[in-house]
Formats: sequence, structure tokens, C-alpha cells
Amino acid sequence: MSLGANLKRLRQDKGWTQGDLSKASGVKLGHVSRIERDDTDPKLSTIYKLIECLECSPDALLMDKERVGMSAQLKATFERAEKLADGEKATIIDLIDKYCVASGVQGLLEKKKILAI
Repeated sequence: MSLGANLKRLRQDKGWTQGDLSKASGVKLGHVSRIERDDTDPKLSTIYKLIECLECSPDALLMDKERVGMSAQLKATFERAEKLADGEKATIIDLIDKYCVASGVQGLLEKKKILAI
């Protein structure tokens, strides 16, 4: 994902419009729009304003999905999930737990199948 796509996703996570982000960060609305469209490369000072305003890590804003591994993507996703309400966090934890159990069972079944042959 590009910087623009990351910015848009993080902004939408907060339920903000581009105007809301502009007001909260002090970055002009047109500039926010251009960044989200990847029509400009923002200055470092602008990036710092956005990181502070969005309360995210530099990785969450700057990470390019095409260039980092799955572990880095998972870390950034968990960072976003940490900001959810406790009930939503519990749902995610339950979902991950069930997925891991199912994956383990699948591995056992495949192993058993190989041993039976």
C-alpha cells in the first residue's frame, strides 16, 4: 500500500473526513487530498504532523505492503486493532484463537493422513 492509501485507511479508522484530518493536523485540506491520491511527496514535517494527529506509528503510515513481510503487516494491523473498543478487541481475539485452533487441527489431520499412507 502507498502512503496515500495508508493515510486514507488510518483517517477512515477514526471516522474522519479529509477536512477533519486537515483541522486536527494543521495540514491544508488540498494537501491532504493530494497525499491520499499519491500526487505529492509530503515533507517530513507534514508526515510528523499526520503521525501525531492519527496517533499511529511511522510504520503504520509509511509501510509499503509490497516491500515488507507479513509480520510487519500483521504488526501494523494489530496496532490499528488496539484502538478498538474492548468488545471489538474481544471479537478479534476470539476469531484469531479459533482460526489458530482450526489451523492446528488441519495440520494434525494432514499429518495423520500422511502417516496412514
